This record gives sequence, C-alpha cells and structure tokens, in this order.
Amino acid sequence: MQFSVSPIVYNFLIESISELELDLENIENRLGYRLHYTKGRVSFIRTLRLWKSIEQLSNRTDIGLILADYFTIEKAGLLGEVFLNGHTIKESMLMVNRYLPLLMSNISMKYQEVGNRVVFSFNFFPEIFIPFSVLEFYMKICYNWVSRFLRREDIQSFNIYEIHYFAREPLHLHYYKKKFPKTKLYFFDFNNYVIMDRDTFYVPNTHYKKSVYEYIMVYATEMKSDVLNQGSFSALIADHILMDLGERSHSIQQLSKDINMSVSSIKRKLKAEDSSFKELSNHIKKELCTIMILDIQLRYEDISFLLGYSDYSAFYKAFKKWFKMTPTQYRENFL
Repeated sequence: MQFSVSPIVYNFLIESISELELDLENIENRLGYRLHYTKGRVSFIRTLRLWKSIEQLSNRTDIGLILADYFTIEKAGLLGEVFLNGHTIKESMLMVNRYLPLLMSNISMKYQEVGNRVVFSFNFFPEIFIPFSVLEFYMKICYNWVSRFLRREDIQSFNIYEIHYFAREPLHLHYYKKKFPKTKLYFFDFNNYVIMDRDTFYVPNTHYKKSVYEYIMVYATEMKSDVLNQGSFSALIADHILMDLGERSHSIQQLSKDINMSVSSIKRKLKAEDSSFKELSNHIKKELCTIMILDIQLRYEDISFLLGYSDYSAFYKAFKKWFKMTPTQYRENFL
C-alpha cells in the first residue's frame, strides 16, 4: 500500500499555518517549494516535512495537541461521517480502522477488550521517523471525537485509566496532569496505547440511523478501493525502502525476498517507470534527512544510522552531494 496522505490532511496543514499565525514564506523557504492546496493524495514524506516545518517555526512542544483541536470531525470529511454515525463507539472505531487509508495509509490501530477495560493501541510506520507531536495529534483527535460522539465535554464522562507513549516525556507534561488528573502516564514504553473504560464503547448513538450509515459505508468502500489502486510499482518499492531504513541494511536483494520477485523483474518494472532502486533509495534518504537534520536532539551519527548508512563518512559524502554544504553548515543556515 502506498504511504500517502489524503488531500484533506495536507490541505489542513496548509490552513493551520495562518491559524497559528506563522510566516508562510519562511515555511516555504525551509521546504524549498511553494505550498498549494491539492486535490490529489500527497506522499507521506512530503506531508511529514510540512509538519516538521510547522512544528519548528511554532516553537511549541504541544503543537500536536493544538492542531488536533482544529481537526474536527467535519474537517475529516467522509471518515468523520463514518465515526459519528456508528451505532456505538466500538463499531465506529472498528470502521474507522478499516477506512483509515482514506486519510493516511501508514497508521496501525488495534482494539482489544480485557475484562471491563479496553486497550486501544495505535502506531505510525516507519515509527523511527514519526515525531511525538504526531502521536499526540492522533491521540487527542480520538479523545475529541469520542467526546463529540457521547455529546459530553467533561473528562469525567468517560474514564481513561492509562496513556502509554513510545516516546520520551514531553515538556508540556502539565497539560496531561490538568486534562487527565486521574490518568496514569507512561513514557518510553514499547508501544502507544490507551486503557479506557469498556462501557464507554457500548454507549448507543442516540442519533443512529441505519439507512444513513449503510449508505456511508458503501461510499467509503468505493473510495478505499480507488485509493488502494492508485499506487505505482515505484511507490510500492519506495514504501519497502522506507520501512527498512534504520531496521536493517536494505538492498535490492533483500527487497527481492520481501516481495517474492526476482531482482531482474524489479529492475525491469522500475525502468519501465523511469526509475531505479538506487534513485528511489537516494531520494527517500535525502527527503528524510531534511526532516531529521533540523532536530537538534539528533546527532549527525544518529541520522546516518537511521538512514541506513554503514558508516558516518558515507553519510557525510552523500549529504554534501545533496545540499552542497556540510551538515553543520546546513543546521547553522536554518537554525
């Protein structure tokens, strides 16, 4: 499946620039291109670069929480309709999980009932490149939407027992202590998940209309089918390269085993689309590098490792070729 993002999400991020009173020209200078609203799906990396630019210029650690409040059910379009019109929150969550590719294709979401509680886990791929603010953005959207579904604003209306994050403890921890005073918080965990009261997921939707919901499901299924059929072979290979970075040394030989296709067949199909494994790999590394280089908490050696280079000198050489300057000069220019 192609790692792509709905134009709804990408256009929302462009809109948020003015909402946050940020300098559009400054962001465009960082990206190296003009921002335009789009009607088609956008690559995951392009969207992530825009997100990171907004995060850097806002100079706020809680930017994900702020943006989540802007991303209402109405902003989500069809996916918001799917959620709001379910018979129960459990049904809505399961349906949203099925149709998440309509918004973003690299989210994994799991729902599991354990006694009188529910474990709701979520993750983005590839995990090592996802900012903590994106995880918070998604978690806060879920909280906001559940509140809207229940038509209740008070936190006491449904119990959240625990919140677990894969990432480190944020600087804005006071937000959680104020908003979720009775909730236990865990950081540096093995996964991202929330433990909630099971009964919340079975509260009936007082505005549920079966005929309306069935119509929405048919329309959503057709749209999902279109999304899944849009990807090219190059996009498929790019996704595999992206997932392998930082996890192991990626190569066309390893890719051949992963997708059960001969090396010669991969080369031939990529050539037919005026592409190659090496070109795709270099392009992805360069794009991800422009995101990570602006994170001052990452050392150059860390970036080199995350991008899959065998040693720092190889990364340094590639960086100078991409940007005509050293990593230190690049950071000094932008930061």
